[in-house]
Amino acid sequence: MTRTISSIIRMDCTTKGSAADSTLRSDAAFTVFGGTFTVSGRLHTLISVRTCLSEAVKIANPFEDPEIAAAFTAWSSRDWNWLLGYPFLFRALDLGAEGEPGPVLDVGCGHGDVAAEVARRFATPVVAVDSSAAMLEIARRDHPHPAVTYHQAEGHRLNFVEAGSMRAAYCAFLLVGMPSREAMRDLVAEIARTLRPGARFVILDRDREIDLLPTQRPREGDLVTFPFGDGTGREITTHYWPISTYAEILAEAGFGDVRIERPTLEAAAELADPALLASRDWSTATGSRAYAILSGTRR
Repeated sequence: MTRTISSIIRMDCTTKGSAADSTLRSDAAFTVFGGTFTVSGRLHTLISVRTCLSEAVKIANPFEDPEIAAAFTAWSSRDWNWLLGYPFLFRALDLGAEGEPGPVLDVGCGHGDVAAEVARRFATPVVAVDSSAAMLEIARRDHPHPAVTYHQAEGHRLNFVEAGSMRAAYCAFLLVGMPSREAMRDLVAEIARTLRPGARFVILDRDREIDLLPTQRPREGDLVTFPFGDGTGREITTHYWPISTYAEILAEAGFGDVRIERPTLEAAAELADPALLASRDWSTATGSRAYAILSGTRR
């Protein structure tokens, strides 16, 4: 495996309704906006490999721990996100084009820095959503903005957002937390419900297909554990979803004009913050450069 992957957990279990449910003797996974995490040392029953583990295993959201939320906020790899991720997300939102004004939806907003930047950069209201109260507390404290409203959500429902009310929507490093295609499809369909016809939905994520050789790649949907990156020995566990899976989910949810962009350092030179670009020699800096931007238009 590559140096970033410490383990892959394969799940084989019976289908829902069978005589004997399977069990998983390893870390138990559960889903929140922003990622799937693990809790060690327990025996959990899996009703179905197609069932969202957050429903099969009722345990607490780790981001409710202020220490974990703060550590995630300070994760140094976020510099790469601001170089090869968010500037390309902003461009794909295409909010500079003429059109009726309206709010933008940030799903899985975390500690709010991206939502605040969208509000500042495009002079637009932002509805920022996360399931973690601890993350939202950090967002309201560290990244307040008069045009940003922060909301706590439960599960994949956005019932407080009116249908067809959003000018655009985006999520960053969120879909890797979806435990199944069905869960991903449900969330993307809910986001589509909130969008006006013609609105853009943009997904930013790491491109693990580039990170890994074909012989090293796990199966679609497998759990993959990575070092947390803050020097504490913590790990973060997400699902392996090829970028092509996201494109298929967008199409299934009714989005058209689906585009995939893989950012480069050369392109970042025109988009990223000049101070960040000058902060180091990015051509020799350590860190993965495999990012992908997907976007689609609400029909």
